[in-house]
Amino acid sequence: MGCKLFKPSKTKNSSIDPFYYLDRKRQRLLYIHQDKIIASQFLSSIIFPPDSAVCYLNESCILVAGGTDGSSFSTNFILINALRMKIKFLASLPVGVKEGSLYIYENWVYYVGGVSHAILDSRSVQEEAAPLMRFDLEKNRWEYFVGPDIQEFMKRKMQNIGENDEEFDPSENNLYKFDLDQFTLRDLFLPGTFMSNHKIYFIGGYIMDNIGKLIPNSQIFSLNLRGDKLRLAVEPFTAPFNVIKPICSSGNQHIIITGGFDPNTEQPSPLNFTLSLNKSYIKFTPLDVLPINLLESCCPIYKNDTIIFPNFPIVPIRRKLKKNWEIFDAGKNKKHNFMVTADLIKCVNKKGENDNPPIRRIRRMAIPIGVFKSKEEGFEFLKKMDESKSMIADDEINIDIDEVETNCREESSPTNNSKQAESFSICNKSTPINEKNLLITNVEGQPKKIVIKSKEKEKYHSAHKNFIIYE
Repeated sequence: MGCKLFKPSKTKNSSIDPFYYLDRKRQRLLYIHQDKIIASQFLSSIIFPPDSAVCYLNESCILVAGGTDGSSFSTNFILINALRMKIKFLASLPVGVKEGSLYIYENWVYYVGGVSHAILDSRSVQEEAAPLMRFDLEKNRWEYFVGPDIQEFMKRKMQNIGENDEEFDPSENNLYKFDLDQFTLRDLFLPGTFMSNHKIYFIGGYIMDNIGKLIPNSQIFSLNLRGDKLRLAVEPFTAPFNVIKPICSSGNQHIIITGGFDPNTEQPSPLNFTLSLNKSYIKFTPLDVLPINLLESCCPIYKNDTIIFPNFPIVPIRRKLKKNWEIFDAGKNKKHNFMVTADLIKCVNKKGENDNPPIRRIRRMAIPIGVFKSKEEGFEFLKKMDESKSMIADDEINIDIDEVETNCREESSPTNNSKQAESFSICNKSTPINEKNLLITNVEGQPKKIVIKSKEKEKYHSAHKNFIIYE
């Protein structure tokens, strides 16, 4: 999540439509709003790697695939329902992957442009381009498109040496050199991708030459999803730049290409372009410089005539009728920075049919109990809540939400730095809180764990005595 070049401005923050953002660096789900940020912390055993592939099934449902899991690549494919506060483990990916992109077309979710592991022998493992895969949303299963692995690819390359005196150079604008009977998507390493109409396009990245060297690619490929058979094609135009893993967003005819890395310096690329795909012409147009290094591998969000590039705390915005980038600085938003959540996540392992691996279903996720301006306000609320109870169980407190609501003020957020109470919301009726799962989370920092100390039939006397904060 690179924001190294950005210097906060003292000018008014740009407006933004609310959206959900999966903060994989801190393992939490953020609801970013113009006037507030609400964070829900995940159970510690659930990991969303920063290099996983992420896309939005709709405004409140997020799909997450793969990512680095220790020394290996994960096969997890997870659906997060932010509104219902649920997480579901879907059918596992056929192979472990990282990076890449997810695209939804008709009833399928396509995984493209990622990286997988090639096992060369019993002692060595090498990264290679991941195979094309697609997920059936109705049947909860993956389809795997088999292509040559890196050993077969290198064998094919070595056989081609000597048969053609001309060296293969994918950076040249010589389309006839691409033999699509042999070329597959596994020949393309770390490209940027975008979807327009019924095609997924591949731009940038590397292609391996005849002697096994990765060289920058300027050719553009497309995968036609229409019909019964997927068709890979070479587009009749090339990119005027080389870039590795760019972030792309696409509308009907206009595509924004930004971020990624310069293949020569291996540093973040400063290039920003729009690509116009029109029946009568194809044109690349330079854009103004984006004031941050956008490295977040998450698909952009379209809201009316606005494109939001999910990132935190700096969110780049591009509007259809404006020529310049806008920045929403969530770090300027000091409202609703703290929230209390109960991580009531229960994992259930179920054996599937045909000896499939167990599918884990998580029934409940981080339920917000309240949002406070400071942890002191959170403590005060918990103290009042506990003093209203005469008896408590060994391992949990049952909150009467109707009773709690009467103790909560709901006021508009102040425009200055006054100490007025912030607006408050309750998400569930009669929410049990397990003593190990109560959190106070600072949006700008790490979660602060709270452990509830309790004895049988003993009343809580003081929030400060009975809650321990681990910094």
